[in-house]
Amino acid sequence: TDDIAGGQWVESTMIESMNAGSKLEIVGGFNSCNDLAPNGGRTLIRGAQSGRAVLSIDGFADIRLRDIAIEGGISSDESRPSSGIFFRGHGHLELASVTVSNHSDAGIMVAGRDGEALLDLGGGVDIADNRTSGIEARDLSVLKIRGDGNTIEGNNKGVLLVSPAIADIGATGDVIVNNGVGLVVRGANSDVARTTRIYSTDPSNHLAIAGNMLGGIVLDTTGAPYRLCLKNVAIVENESAAIFASGLGSR
Repeated sequence: TDDIAGGQWVESTMIESMNAGSKLEIVGGFNSCNDLAPNGGRTLIRGAQSGRAVLSIDGFADIRLRDIAIEGGISSDESRPSSGIFFRGHGHLELASVTVSNHSDAGIMVAGRDGEALLDLGGGVDIADNRTSGIEARDLSVLKIRGDGNTIEGNNKGVLLVSPAIADIGATGDVIVNNGVGLVVRGANSDVARTTRIYSTDPSNHLAIAGNMLGGIVLDTTGAPYRLCLKNVAIVENESAAIFASGLGSR
């Protein structure tokens, strides 16, 4: 790519079916292409106004993104309802020191196909101000949030899980805050062997789901069971309800 010091990328990129055993790491934060190490900043990649997600991934992937800000995507493709990152397939997508913000649809959407798709937030990840949801996980997907410094804030829905997708969220402090609804779980096509777990990794410092305007957690499990396990979680200062559950399958 060209030297973009002092500028920004404008992209709409698709990655299709990486070879098994191969890995891809995309690292930002360089002042110029001559630098040997990143400077700790985040390289801005803006949507190209193409009607597609800024980054689309189909098929198998093992990808790590670091020191990048992905902003301003506009999606018009109903088959790919995400403006920031769209991952449909199986494998592993890890984010560290990444911002995904100000997209016209979901910030990140992951849909596990032909196997499990893992979305892994490894620290310093900000998912903010996306129009429909910050993160949307469907089908055979797992959302994993580990460590501190990951924040999902200012989205219409912070996290949307459509089962059999699940989440494993282990952290401390504010994680899902100041959204419309913090966490929405829909129980269609659920698998009772799969459990979403949200917990603090330090019993003296709760994980917080806080300040969400339309509720902290909304469970809609009509027609299918869903298992949600919370431990050392503070669900506080949410308007409407801390937890709202409907359907006979809520646990």
